[in-house]
Amino acid sequence: LEGGLELGRSVLASLQSDLRGKARSMALDLGDGSGNVLRLTRLREQAGVDSATLLNGNGQVISYSSTSNTQSLMPPLPNSNQLRQARQTRSISWIEGDAASGLNLNALTAVVSGLADESYLLLVQSVPPDIARNAESVESAYRDYQTLQLGRDSLKRVYTLTLTLTLLMGLFGAVMLAFFLAKRLARPLLILAEGTQAVAAGDFTPRAALETNDEMGILTRS
Repeated sequence: LEGGLELGRSVLASLQSDLRGKARSMALDLGDGSGNVLRLTRLREQAGVDSATLLNGNGQVISYSSTSNTQSLMPPLPNSNQLRQARQTRSISWIEGDAASGLNLNALTAVVSGLADESYLLLVQSVPPDIARNAESVESAYRDYQTLQLGRDSLKRVYTLTLTLTLLMGLFGAVMLAFFLAKRLARPLLILAEGTQAVAAGDFTPRAALETNDEMGILTRS
């Protein structure tokens, strides 16, 4: 599970690195300040990404290009924190979505140009569904394993308590059975002792006898 999880992370990290490289390359081509839709579309098609958005320093859209199957009126936009990180590190990437709705890789890169106003390029590339499903499956199995591992100590305590209670009940039952058997064995001996003492004192009146056919019953009756 750990190997599969690490493999899935490595694949996603490799895809992110590749997308950041494409974003940096496109940002260099857009460095002359020409960021019209036609040029952005040509660069997006050459890079083979789903969508490309050129933003100003405030995060407002300058131009936007997307494939026909992902074309929408409102392009994906980074939040203020992501813009701030891109301003500080010049290039960042992140993953959005899940296996059910689809994983999307995002790369935000600062466009270096001779213009006073700074701009940023946002690329979005969807992760292949098979990779997303397999990664989600391994991660889900790993989470389940971690949950079971965390519950192992609790399960041990439950089993220990159950076995301890069972042992105590067994000991209690054994003690009660021992008292019952001891009383059953001692009763004919007490009758025999009383009869013997009475005969020794010259009292030959009949005594209580055990109505059993074993050796102790025959002895007490005699």
